[in-house]
Amino acid sequence: LGGEGRETGSVAWRVYGVYLRAVGLTLTAFVLIAVTLMQISRNGTDWWIAYWVTHTDNTTSISTLLHIDVDFTAFGLISWLDPSTRFYLTVYVLIAICNSFFTLFRAFLFAYGGVCAASALHRLLLFKIMRAKLVIFDILPLGQILNRFSSDVYTVDDSLPFIANILLAQFFGVIGTLSMMVYGLPQLCFILVPLIPIYHWLQNHYRLTSRELKRLGSITLSPLYSHFTETLQGLVTIRAFRAVPRFRRENNMKLEANQKAQLASQAAAQWLSLRLQLIGVAMVTGVSVLAALQHQFTIADPGLVGLAISYALSITGSLGGLVNAFAETEREMVSVERLDQYLREVTTEDIREKLTPPPFWLSQGVVTFNNVTLKYREHISPSLHSVTFSTRPAERVGVVGRTGAG
Repeated sequence: LGGEGRETGSVAWRVYGVYLRAVGLTLTAFVLIAVTLMQISRNGTDWWIAYWVTHTDNTTSISTLLHIDVDFTAFGLISWLDPSTRFYLTVYVLIAICNSFFTLFRAFLFAYGGVCAASALHRLLLFKIMRAKLVIFDILPLGQILNRFSSDVYTVDDSLPFIANILLAQFFGVIGTLSMMVYGLPQLCFILVPLIPIYHWLQNHYRLTSRELKRLGSITLSPLYSHFTETLQGLVTIRAFRAVPRFRRENNMKLEANQKAQLASQAAAQWLSLRLQLIGVAMVTGVSVLAALQHQFTIADPGLVGLAISYALSITGSLGGLVNAFAETEREMVSVERLDQYLREVTTEDIREKLTPPPFWLSQGVVTFNNVTLKYREHISPSLHSVTFSTRPAERVGVVGRTGAG
């Protein structure tokens, strides 16, 4: 823990387990169920419209769909429709209401789970630091500890739940989109299958870069915090010794190092976005050509073909959003990784049973040391060696070290 080290490679599955346990396994299961039902109802509304269009007689005129004598009853909005249209519209409205309910339910569960996870991890970290051995505060810079409690805890509290919510929505959205496209045009498999390794390579290449840049950004932030804190504490001394220009240069150097990592991270995100858009254009073109051929030879259901085309127009954004959300989630999980590092490596004092002092303790102001040996670390020589002394009431005592320091 002495230096601001960083992990290498992908984020360990153990870190994901730490976060899920902080959220709660039962709550996680309910979130997955809510997201699944939300996506099923969302795709169900589109499928029902396609089914409605397919099973509507094209020769039916508007006069047969509408009643001339429009009434304004409790069901006035749909009472003027013929029974068939009223049935389709009623089912569509019910599915849409279910989708809205599942969406709100998912959003509530995700927000509640994020609060639970952030609270649990912050409580565990605070417990570790407050009960850490004294040597830990000699080894760890103050800025590194502040970075854990500020930047990393903020990420777990705000950014991580937000991006994880997007990841789940994008993942189930892509599954639903691909399912509806293949259902409408089974021949799309010949276009989708070759794109799978390309998308896999893109997300893997970007994910590796983005993850390491996130770690670099977190590491370069700790020296900035430390320097800023030390500058505030020693501001009078710095001005007295006319060292303001030197401290300003050091601050600019540390700030520039952090900004370089942030700039590289933004450049990597733009690199991914450009390539996903280019591949998406090629895929939409292929889908359009295939749909035109299907229509030319009249071998496909027009409603399902239209459904497949509408989903094909959005698949580019969905796949790009999935890759981005996956990479961003792994980036934000680096903060959980850093908190987990402290939870595993910071050693705490052996808290034994509570000692109750006598009722009249501290009544005489007597301190007694009996053959006391003290050292601050395991592998260094003792600072106190077999010290024995006792103070008397109302006595002034001064402690002087080997060099005369008090």
